[in-house]
Amino acid sequence: MRVLISCVFLGATATAQLASSPNARLDALEFDLSAGGTSSLSYVAPAAGPWLAGAANSAGYRAEFGLLAGYDPLPAAAPLAFGLAPWFGTRDGGTSALLSGMNLQKAGAGASLTVQFGLTPATNLQVLSNTQVALTTPAGAMGPVDVHLSTLHGGDTLEGGYVYTPAVLAAPSAAIGAQVSVRDLGPAGAPFELWTSPFSTSLPLPPYGVLLIGPASVFKLVQAAYPAHGVHEAVFPVPNDATLSGVPFHFQAVAILSVAPLSILLTNRSSTLFL
Repeated sequence: MRVLISCVFLGATATAQLASSPNARLDALEFDLSAGGTSSLSYVAPAAGPWLAGAANSAGYRAEFGLLAGYDPLPAAAPLAFGLAPWFGTRDGGTSALLSGMNLQKAGAGASLTVQFGLTPATNLQVLSNTQVALTTPAGAMGPVDVHLSTLHGGDTLEGGYVYTPAVLAAPSAAIGAQVSVRDLGPAGAPFELWTSPFSTSLPLPPYGVLLIGPASVFKLVQAAYPAHGVHEAVFPVPNDATLSGVPFHFQAVAILSVAPLSILLTNRSSTLFL
C-alpha cells in the first residue's frame, strides 16, 4: 500500500513547498510499502506558529492528521470481492462464473478459499490468480443473493452480488415526479409479463409458485420477451402526486419458460419506495 504523511505549518516564516499562502506551508511525503517493509518519520515542532501533523501506516487502518482522519480500506491480507461475471444465471445453478477480487491467494490463502451463495457453497472452485476465481454456481431461489467470500485471513460479502433467474429487479427508491427503472432477467426469447401493485401478499399458486403482490389493485406494465443478453429494462414515470410519498410499489413477473410442455413461473418480488 501507499502511505501518505502530511504536515501543515502555520507561521510567519513559512516558505512555499507543495502548496502555500503567505503564512502557511504544506509538506507531504509518500512512502510506497507495496513490497513490504516498514517506515518511520521524526519531526520537531517549530518554535512559533500552530503545528498540525500526523502519520499513517498500513498496520492500523485509521490515521489521524490533526483535524483530518483517513482510513486504510485494505486489510493486510483479507480478501476483497469485486463482482461476478456473469452476475446472473438460472435458478437451477450450474452456471460457470468468474469471481474477481483481491488477495484471493495472498499469503497462501488460496487453499482455504470458500465462496457461498447465501448459505450454499459454490462448487468446482479454482483459484486462477490473486484476483480471479473460477466457480460453478449452486441452485438457488429466484432473485438476488449475497455472495460470501472467505479465506483464513478474513472474508468479504457482495450484497445481492448474484441474481437467480427468472427474476425482477426494481430500483429501491424513486422520487415522485421522476422515473423508476425495472429490470427483468430470464432466458433469451422466453416471453414474460411484468405486474405491479401497491400491496404485497404471499399466496401459493401451485404449480406456478407464490403470488407476492396484490391480489388487489394489480396492474400489468410489460408484455415482452427476454432479449438475447437476458436483461429487459423498462423505465416508468412516477406520478407527481404528493400522496405517493412513502408508498412502496411492488413488482413481480410471470415468466413463460416453455409452451409445450407449459412451464410458467412467478418470480421474486422487488419493491420501490416512492419518496
